[in-house]
Formats: sequence, structure tokens, C-alpha cells
Amino acid sequence: LTQLEVVPRYLKLLALPWPQNIYHDYPPVPLPGAALTWVLGAALVGVIVLAAARRQTTPALAFGILLIFGTLAPTSSVFALKETMVEHRTYLPSVGYAFVVAWLFADLLAARLGARWTAAALAGLLGLYCTLHVSYDLLWRSEETLWSHAVQLNPHSSDGWRYLGDLYKDDGRYSDAVTCYGQALASRPSNVEVRSKLGSVLARTGRVDEAERELRGALEQAACYTPALNNLANLLRERGDTSGAVALYAESLGCNPENAMAHLGLGHIYYGPLRDRLKAAEHYSRFLELADPHHSQIRQVKEILWRL
Repeated sequence: LTQLEVVPRYLKLLALPWPQNIYHDYPPVPLPGAALTWVLGAALVGVIVLAAARRQTTPALAFGILLIFGTLAPTSSVFALKETMVEHRTYLPSVGYAFVVAWLFADLLAARLGARWTAAALAGLLGLYCTLHVSYDLLWRSEETLWSHAVQLNPHSSDGWRYLGDLYKDDGRYSDAVTCYGQALASRPSNVEVRSKLGSVLARTGRVDEAERELRGALEQAACYTPALNNLANLLRERGDTSGAVALYAESLGCNPENAMAHLGLGHIYYGPLRDRLKAAEHYSRFLELADPHHSQIRQVKEILWRL
């Protein structure tokens, strides 16, 4: 049902690629759908039937339309994908659109306007497409510009605000990250990932009580969400609550035994306040086995293990 509304948007973007957006976040259409959903669905079926019926008289037009729908079908029909609408799904269908444009200018318009005016119309269309392409391409100069544009066009996109918040967090712009995560939660209060990240950033800015409240709220929504467990354990460890931190890290490992960050936290605790060299080495070694090779603490952990 959602794709019955999304596919017409794809067709509109093929004909007029504006406004483009890196993240549309089109809301799923619940059963049984709205009246508009079924009207659009009937219109799509009608276009396909008409194209099939015209394959002898206007083969370029028919082939183009059927190619558009045929190449959209794997991503925009009955298969439920993570993202309901993504512009790159129109790349292959644009080959079919080229056939439609060829028929429009070489057959329909040429017969009515003549060669000169048809060529002028085609030049105008190409000029419009080039202008729209350059204007969108300029947004890709930086991630901040790109994601700011995304949430400007779709201010209720929780994931869009999350991506922008992640960018600010990685750049150390914590106050901006807090604002973005707040917007993401306002759009979707059930977004556990955002609530956990918000708690982590609040802790980095010294707003510890607010951070703990957000992290515990995330765990109330998803008791086994390991990033929130790890972040809350980190907060307790920094507060000096060693036993509470160990318990949370252990709970996190119970939820996911291959949780590298819980092993890292336990390694720090056993190496530091608990002074258990053997357990510290065990958890640090496990962290190195599981962690991303580009993790920022890989070198530090290797140096500690060398000393141990």
C-alpha cells in the first residue's frame, strides 16, 4: 500500500527531479489505506494496461513505460524494505523514461510543432535538468549541508535528525547534537537508539542527571538494548559506582556476548579500580577480537595489554 503512493512520487521525480532529498522517510501506509492510496493504485494499473495495449502503435512509449514499472518492481512493490522511498531506486527506471522522452519529442511533438520548435523544447528541458542537477549536486559539498537540507524538507523525519545529530556528535558539537536528537525524539518518542545517543552526549556535556534519565528511559523501552546499557555503565563508572557499572556491563554481555564495548568497559574497571590484572587482560583481549580495527581505543588497549 505504501508503494502505491511512493511510485507516483518516483514518476514525478523522473519527469521533474525537484526537490530531491537524500532521505525521504515516507511514512508507511496502514491497512486498509486511504482513498488516495487506491486511486493512485488504480491509476498505475491503468497506465500499465494502456502501455501494453499500445505496444504495436507506439512501441517506444509502451516499452519505456513497461521498463519503468518492471525495473521498479523488485524494490517498490510487494517486498518490504527498510526504507520506504529512496531516490536511487529510480536510476535504472530512468532508462525507460528516456524511451518515453524519445517518443514524446521524436513522435508526438515533432508532428505537432515541427523540427525547429521541438529542438528548442528539448534544449529547454535539458537546460532545466542541468540546472536542477547542479543545484542538488551543490548540497553534497558537505554532510552538514546535505542532512540539514534533508530535515528542512522533511522536518518530521526522526532518522534524518538522528543522522544530523550523529554528524555533530562526531565533530564534537555536542550542543547541536543534543538539539538534533531532541528533534528526532519529538518526531518518534519510541526511537530507543536516539534516546541512548542523547544520553551519551548529555553525559559528555556534564548534564549527568539528564543523561541518566534518558538512558534509563531507553532501557524501559528496550531492556536489552546494549548501547544504552553500555552508556549507562560508562556513566556509573565515571561516577565511581564500580559495582553498578560491572553489573550493567555483565547484563549487556548477557544480552550480546559479542559486545565489544562491554568488554572494553570491564577491562578498564578491572585494570583500574579493581586491580585484577588477569580479568583485565581477558576483557581487553576479547575487545580486540570483537572491535572494529579502526576503533579509537585499539592502540591504547594494545599498550595496556603489553604492560599486563
